[in-house]
Amino acid sequence: MSKETFEIFETAELPEQIDHVQKAVDQYIQENGEEPIIPGNPYRKISYFLIRHYLSIEPEIELYLDKQDKMVTHRRPE
Repeated sequence: MSKETFEIFETAELPEQIDHVQKAVDQYIQENGEEPIIPGNPYRKISYFLIRHYLSIEPEIELYLDKQDKMVTHRRPE
């Protein structure tokens, strides 16, 4: 479950997409032993290419992986 699950959104699609990507990220890490982030990206942007086999659809938004708790977020880190 992502951090945003308990946040209030204007649309229901965003938290659903985030949770879907969180599951894909968790599976990828479990199977590959590494994080599916774009190499060299300072914001730890998630690579949809790397987790494409775990996604039924690719989200239209950029998502990031928190360095400490490995949770997916739509907020770009500072």
